[in-house]
Amino acid sequence: MTGYAPLLVKELKEQLRTFKLLALFVVLALLGVGGMVALAFLPELLRLSGDAPGIVFPELTAVDALASYDNSVVQLGLLTVVLMAMGSVARERERKTALVILSKPVSVAAYVLAKLTAYAGSIMLTVAVLGGVAFVYATTIFDGSLSGSGVLAMIGTEALYLVFVAAVTIGASCLFRNQLPAAMVAFGVLALLTITAPLPLIGQHLPGAVTGWGLALMSGQEIEPRWTAVIVTLVIAGTALLFGIRRLRRAEV
Repeated sequence: MTGYAPLLVKELKEQLRTFKLLALFVVLALLGVGGMVALAFLPELLRLSGDAPGIVFPELTAVDALASYDNSVVQLGLLTVVLMAMGSVARERERKTALVILSKPVSVAAYVLAKLTAYAGSIMLTVAVLGGVAFVYATTIFDGSLSGSGVLAMIGTEALYLVFVAAVTIGASCLFRNQLPAAMVAFGVLALLTITAPLPLIGQHLPGAVTGWGLALMSGQEIEPRWTAVIVTLVIAGTALLFGIRRLRRAEV
């Protein structure tokens, strides 16, 4: 992959310059960790406001808090990552930046994979840091114990799923000169996978089962390993990138 290293440096600098890493961190921190903390004080706030007279609120545990955090990271992270990555290639094609870059001795594969690596690094860093913060908050504010290995599994599956979302979005971005249709294709693929997730026999092998596996391990539930879902997730991500690279090679940049 000719030119991968300098392209990766370019992408990392661009993510810092455009505050994409900061945006992802802030969204997941405010709505993920912040939502988990708000959950602890919600019953008391409702009692003080008088909006919930006579209602007995169940005692929330650290597992409940992290489960709420995990759902926020997966759902909000999907939306944020698509919005961040939808113009990764399409915008550069529209502005002719891609033409300048690919006219140099670099390969299309290096160009695309450098983008994925930069996004993957940002996602993994954000999820790891916020997962550690969420763990500290959960064990400090809520009752109950948490398995360290289970929390690590939850964080790992969150990162894998969001990197998968980035790969699908970057692959879709290779198909167009405009980021809007790229976002629509990415959302369409991800929506189709989400709709089919509840289907029996099929759902347990789809990407959504990966995060479900991590959540179950964090909760201490006994569940069959979802390695087939991990493999399917990697295959779909790889296929999206490969299709995007081949399309970009044949298209007029």
